[in-house]
Amino acid sequence: MWPLAKKDEDQIKSENLTLRKRVRSEQAELEQVRGELKRVRRDLEQLRTVYISTMEHATVLENELYLRLSENPEKKSLQVKREKKTGPDEASRIQIELAEQVEVNMELRRELDNLASRMKELKTLYINTVEHSTNIENELDEKYKEVEQLSITDVLTGAVNRAGFERALSRHIVHQEEKSVRLSLVMFDIDHFKEINDRYGHDIGDRVLKKIVDIAEDEIRGDDIIARWGGEEFVIIVPAVTAEDAVSLAERIRSSMEKFEHEKVGKVTCSFGVSEVKPGEVIKEVFKRVDSALY
Repeated sequence: MWPLAKKDEDQIKSENLTLRKRVRSEQAELEQVRGELKRVRRDLEQLRTVYISTMEHATVLENELYLRLSENPEKKSLQVKREKKTGPDEASRIQIELAEQVEVNMELRRELDNLASRMKELKTLYINTVEHSTNIENELDEKYKEVEQLSITDVLTGAVNRAGFERALSRHIVHQEEKSVRLSLVMFDIDHFKEINDRYGHDIGDRVLKKIVDIAEDEIRGDDIIARWGGEEFVIIVPAVTAEDAVSLAERIRSSMEKFEHEKVGKVTCSFGVSEVKPGEVIKEVFKRVDSALY
């Protein structure tokens, strides 16, 4: 492959700078979400401690109330016996004691009811906090995916960038070796793209790049991966396909691109190269073959 033109190098550097800024921005937001999740988990642990402590306190009070209430029948029986043996003053004193005990029991019951209400509130708060924590964890997971996706995406065209392509190709090669499946590559280059930039400007050239990728994506399968290799060069990973089938795919894409009328520019053609990856083959050799096929 020939070296990139100076304009193309500057354009790629500018796009990479934009991508790095976006990734840094997403990473900063990711740190904020991570901090919020840490705070919620800390609050959740404190809430769990309060909830358990409240339940233990309520259990103690409930047991005390049960014991006090269970004593009442005995005291009432004792009152009857004492009234038979003692005078009115002793009976009055026993009634006062019982009245005081009833008041204590009622106070215990009120406190128990308040605790039950508080426990219900704590339970609701606990559930809401758990849900909030789950939502933050999901948001954090989405942020991770977003940052990961940004790091392997070409800013201009939306195709996979070179780093993402190399990562994806490595995975497919491992899969090819493990499962003994076919794997092909399709490379294409926009013909006379420098003339388009020189004549119509880089804004129009950028539109052409984007549209070319859109057309290719309409033709490839869901498992295929299109990547911007550099400048106006692109590579498509075509898994589980022979070189012959990859040639048919390349021809469909080439034909669709040739038929499209770009604004101001008109029709734009592309040159294609196809090669099948052989088991155990060095990637550099594959690219040499597909590059030769293109030119």
